[in-house]
Amino acid sequence: MKKLLASLLSGALLLSLAACGGGTIPDLSGSASASSPGDMGQKEDPPPRDIPFTLAFYPEFSLHPTLAANRANLTLSPLLYESLFAVDASFQAQPVLCESCTVSEDKLVWTFTLRDRVTFSDGAPLDGAAVAAALDLARRLECVVVLKGPGTVVADPGGRAMLCPAGNCGMAKGGSGDVLAGMVLSLIGQGAAPFDAAVCAVWLHGRAGDLCAGELTEYAMIPPDLIERLPAVFKEL
Repeated sequence: MKKLLASLLSGALLLSLAACGGGTIPDLSGSASASSPGDMGQKEDPPPRDIPFTLAFYPEFSLHPTLAANRANLTLSPLLYESLFAVDASFQAQPVLCESCTVSEDKLVWTFTLRDRVTFSDGAPLDGAAVAAALDLARRLECVVVLKGPGTVVADPGGRAMLCPAGNCGMAKGGSGDVLAGMVLSLIGQGAAPFDAAVCAVWLHGRAGDLCAGELTEYAMIPPDLIERLPAVFKEL
């Protein structure tokens, strides 16, 4: 009986070994062949690749950094224009176009000192010379002065001066100034003070010019086009 039981056990053992198919027993002792977590972290990163991308732009609308009437163009314009300040990683304002600024006690008057060689988008210099000239002429003639150009200046004898960011080179054509003069007189006739009328008319005139440039291009626009765009400008207000 004992011999029969031993024979059965031996046969079962042989069948078990045959089922293993001669496979090797894995080494679970943590030998050098096993990968450690540290080895996996030392993989080389793939080299960076330049991936091209495109941004939406609608030429029928302006690229003015604050007055563009199209959201896509407003998103694109900060890539084209520098700001007075930029916010750093610590949420502190760092000067970009200006070197410094001062603020009045009532927080209503901000005075910016621009850095050297700041220019408009057409390359014209942005400095205090035009503002100083307009203020000097306003004091000498005792009247409101509108000094047209890139960044039109409006000045009065009391020392106030406004710089208009609207407008473009397409407005440098005969008749554009006549349109502006008519707008100023119209606002004065409606009761506006001369300085306020000039400031308002200059901005409306410049904004209409930007709409014309966006729709017709600076080359093709003519002064009557400015008048035709005024209703659209008033609708934006």
